[in-house]
Amino acid sequence: MININLIAERRARKLREMATVRWSVIGLVLLFLLMLGLNIAAYFDWRSNQDMLATETDKLADLQVKYSELQKIEEEIAANGPIVNLLDQVRVSEKSWMIILADICQIIPHDVCIAGVNTMGSRDGMKLRFSGLARDLVTAGGFMEAFSKRTLWADTADPSSFSATKNPSEGERVRFDFIVPVRGMLGGEF
Repeated sequence: MININLIAERRARKLREMATVRWSVIGLVLLFLLMLGLNIAAYFDWRSNQDMLATETDKLADLQVKYSELQKIEEEIAANGPIVNLLDQVRVSEKSWMIILADICQIIPHDVCIAGVNTMGSRDGMKLRFSGLARDLVTAGGFMEAFSKRTLWADTADPSSFSATKNPSEGERVRFDFIVPVRGMLGGEF
């Protein structure tokens, strides 16, 4: 006997095959669209990364320029460091100088004329060298002794540093020169 349902069976098999092919094509199209979407997303991500890289490169170039300027400033600071330290020490010692000058003005006798005051700094400390004219040796010696007796900042002057000369052309006047050590100050504080 012939199977009459053979046509229906073939038709059902063809429909199943067509459905399988249809779903396969739909799957391939969906897979293609997914791959296309992923590639587009990857392209835009790459593009965004390129833009970000360009922005960061520009920022880095700006920072390098600022860093080179900063290095120049640091070199200038290092070069001017000793001057700045000296000016700072001068600023700090300004009060000391005012006290020293005020004391000198108070103890200088009327018969003494100071021609010069020089500072000498060493590891032992600071010293002031006075030179000038006095009426006589007693007045010049009294001026030298007044530093240790009437000031708080001066140590006793070394008598061996005292020198006096009498010049006939200057009349009775005596030219003097002596050194007064400054108590508690090192050479860099002036």
